[in-house]
Amino acid sequence: MPFRSVALVSVLAIPLLLVACDKQESTNSEVTDEDESPSAKSPKATSRDAWKAEVAALKKKLQVQRETRKMRIVKAEALGLSGGGKKRSFRFRITNTSSKKIDWAQTWVYYYDASGRCVDRYPHALGLDLDVGASVEKALGSSGNGLDEKLRRNKFKTTDVEFSAIKWTDGTRWANENLVVISSRRKRGGRTPAELLDMEGEPVLGKWLGTYGKEGKPVHWLTNISGRKLKVRSARIYYYDDKGKRIDRYTLNRDLSMDPGATVEIEGGEPKDKTKEGTKFIEPSVSRVIFEDGDKETWENKNLSSANRPMRGKP
Repeated sequence: MPFRSVALVSVLAIPLLLVACDKQESTNSEVTDEDESPSAKSPKATSRDAWKAEVAALKKKLQVQRETRKMRIVKAEALGLSGGGKKRSFRFRITNTSSKKIDWAQTWVYYYDASGRCVDRYPHALGLDLDVGASVEKALGSSGNGLDEKLRRNKFKTTDVEFSAIKWTDGTRWANENLVVISSRRKRGGRTPAELLDMEGEPVLGKWLGTYGKEGKPVHWLTNISGRKLKVRSARIYYYDDKGKRIDRYTLNRDLSMDPGATVEIEGGEPKDKTKEGTKFIEPSVSRVIFEDGDKETWENKNLSSANRPMRGKP
């Protein structure tokens, strides 16, 4: 079952950059009200109070985004096979259902056999010059000899397509990485709006404290806002320049149990002396958790761990 008490966050696409691997897990400590009284004249006490206020504000902001988030903003109708030789391809009628003119799109074409089983997928990026409400026919996915080979080997009969990212002509972007599914798990039509909504949100909010720990890595607070006991399984540490453009990200895999409402302090990311030049802001992002009550289900929002994640608090 999905968590219900967490608001959602919309995600825009930004260019892909390098990923580093976390080599060493660090010691975690829970921050409690007993550590320091609210009146203590220390930076940590002041920061903790400020973080509580920021969490409350973020929850309200994310709730608004939940109410306006569009899971898909391009409509695509499969038209079947056409052409021959190098021009043989599956064609689609694409309609811009967004509010702005589209310049570019990233698509994933899914192929199904006669039984309705998804047997393959193909990523296809393409330029578009598509006005609001306008439609255009395009060939997407494998074509020519490559498609003929796949038709023979996998006996493709039908296709679907998802638009996982777009760029509008004004330079802004939209993305939903949760639309991208492993071939063997995808049903016709893809995930339903309800399923996509359940994958959205942030059960754990994170903040870099602006300091570095004993290992020389950034120190962060993580706060469980889901209302359920959970275990953090996967997180990313994102690095941004002074304009909010991402310049690096760092994978952080660990098992970290958190009670509802708990704030835990962790150390993780690139050591300060290895941080890329130009880094101004650092943000932790938790993308996968296991809820430890009920059926112990795993929840994941791929938008929180992808190359498409924007800086939450852009300058």
